[in-house]
Amino acid sequence: DVVPDIYQLSEIADGWVQLATDLQVGEKVKLIEKDGSAIYEVQAVRDGAFRVDLAENGEVFVYGREVDDFHTVDYEAIAMLNVSATQALYQRIQQQQKEIAALQKLQAENEMLKVQVASFEKRLAQIEAALLSGNKQGAKALGD
Repeated sequence: DVVPDIYQLSEIADGWVQLATDLQVGEKVKLIEKDGSAIYEVQAVRDGAFRVDLAENGEVFVYGREVDDFHTVDYEAIAMLNVSATQALYQRIQQQQKEIAALQKLQAENEMLKVQVASFEKRLAQIEAALLSGNKQGAKALGD
């Protein structure tokens, strides 16, 4: 197929297209004229021009050269791939949000347990102090 790699308006006279390009003899180039377009083989190249088998004079649009390894992009396939990837990412985000919520719940429970443990430790210390105080008074009473 033809690649739009030149894409310039030019003048043609006696088959010579007045345009400096890197075209080589034997390459094919698409030219667009008033009456239509066609692909022509480059017959000769000189500084600032190339020759094709076209007897027209006047303006011609040089579209580009013909290539044998022309590739196209299937945008529909890319769009579907994008949709699939987006869906997979959305599922991953939902899973991570569930994990974050579970971790936040565990963190809240952990904080609550820390408060309870601190309260129990305080009560235990009070009980131990009361027992020690009671034992000293009991020992005093026995010693008297």
